[in-house]
Parts: sequence; structure tokens; C-alpha cells
Amino acid sequence: MIKHIPNLSAFVIKTKSQILEWLEDFEQLREQILMSDDSRKDNYTFKRFNLKEQEEVTVVYFKQEIIAFSSLYYRNYYPKNVSRVLNRFWKSPKIRYINQSYWLLSRYMLIPQLKEASLLNKRAVFISIEGKKRNWLSRFIKEAKKEEPEWIHLTNRLYKVAPNDDLPCWQNIAYLPLKPNYKLKFPNLTYTAYNDKFYLNKYVKKFEK
Repeated sequence: MIKHIPNLSAFVIKTKSQILEWLEDFEQLREQILMSDDSRKDNYTFKRFNLKEQEEVTVVYFKQEIIAFSSLYYRNYYPKNVSRVLNRFWKSPKIRYINQSYWLLSRYMLIPQLKEASLLNKRAVFISIEGKKRNWLSRFIKEAKKEEPEWIHLTNRLYKVAPNDDLPCWQNIAYLPLKPNYKLKFPNLTYTAYNDKFYLNKYVKKFEK
């Protein structure tokens, strides 16, 4: 167990262009994740996290071990030329509960992803998270704005970031415009409407039976 996150210089970062250097380690790690009791392990199956479909992949090593990874990802449902950063973000259980680990690692992983997004002439990138973790996203944006003041946190609503209409598709969002005056648009609901749609209606139907 790692007790604290060291200085960023202790990390070694690899990107998609270096995939031959880390692919074997990654696939071994993927197998471990899929065999674990991680509640989100299904996100890392080959079908749901195909490396070839990612626009960029950031893999972070510490002492020759992968401790984190995430990607830059685009799907046809997203607005044109807009991609998700820190997609499928995974952290090793060895560091998962260190308070500063998310921000330090995400800052490190964002660098090549934002660089690639710029090269791909993206209009914007966004980060999203399921459910009610608004406070987490607020803390992330507070830190992110110190380096990229243009980050915008869309508060008081949840946004539909996938084509299905089930609960995990509605997420909290923040985005970084890469083109002047760009405004990100997804279908959205207020928190009240979201609760009515996914929780209140469920209980009403239950008592109607």
C-alpha cells in the first residue's frame, strides 16, 4: 500500500504512441481488474474499453507498475469534435483512498490528452461522472481552474452523455472549450426532474401494483 502520492517526477507516463512498451502490462492488469471485486470492472472489458477506439491513452507507471490509466474518447453521440477526457479512469487500489491522488494523477494524465485534442482540432473536451458526486466534480474544477481557468462546471443539472436513457447515462459535467465562445450542449434534466424520472416514478409504480 502506498501511503502518500510522491512528487510527479516519480511517475513515468506512457501514451498511445508508445503502446508496444506497455500493452503487455496493461492486458495483464486488465485481466486482474476483470477478476476483482471492483464494482466497475465491466467498464474495462475489451468491448467496453477497446484501446484502438481511444483517441489517446495515458498510462501512469510508478516503480515499474501501472497505477492509473485513462483515455481521450469520442463517440458519434457526442457533439461534433467534442471528446471526453479521463475516460475510464482507473486507479490502483494501492492509491485509491489517498485524498490527493485523483487530482495529481488526473492533472498528469490530462496533459497528453489535451495536447492530442488540440491536434485533432477539437471544439471542447469534457469530463463527466455518474450520479450524485457533484461535490467531487466541484473540487476537481476548483483545482483544474488553477491551470486552465476556462473550465466550466455545468451545475444544477444532469446531462445525457450516452444514447440510452437509463440512469448511468445521466451525469454531472464540466468542460473546457478549445474554441472561442464554444458552449457544450447535451440533453439535460434538473436534479428534481432526474429524481422524478428514475426514483419517484419507480416507487409510484411499485405502490400501484
